[in-house]
Amino acid sequence: LRAERVHSPIIEQAMATLASRPVRVADRAGELLAGKGMSVKGARIALAGLAYKPGVQDVRQSPALVLAEVLRRRGAIVSAHDPLVARDVADSGGVLITNGEPPLCEDIDLAIVTTLHPGMDYSWLDAAPLVLDTTYRLDRSPTVIPL
Repeated sequence: LRAERVHSPIIEQAMATLASRPVRVADRAGELLAGKGMSVKGARIALAGLAYKPGVQDVRQSPALVLAEVLRRRGAIVSAHDPLVARDVADSGGVLITNGEPPLCEDIDLAIVTTLHPGMDYSWLDAAPLVLDTTYRLDRSPTVIPL
């Protein structure tokens, strides 16, 4: 469509919505932290998943990396856990990437679920103080809030 210069408002609106989602997630994270009397600045936030989509190692155009940068600019201490993504591939400056052991939940204030890979163990999220689920795939509980 772009090559032919065809104007498609529906597709353009969908693309704009997708592009703005990381900021919307960061805003929601701020709301949840504020509800606990905290600010994003200085908050320890762990991202569960960095890959572009479930089951792949590819982080190109991953909204999780954009989200990590938005949160860092707002003063958060951001880490990420993705069993499939190599550290050197995903390191986007200042984000601690782990692909081995998941973070200790006593070391984080908020977990944000961005990509859930099939067959991986995410039971560590059960102990997280607060979980923002952007995938809508986790069971709801008092600590799991869908976006």
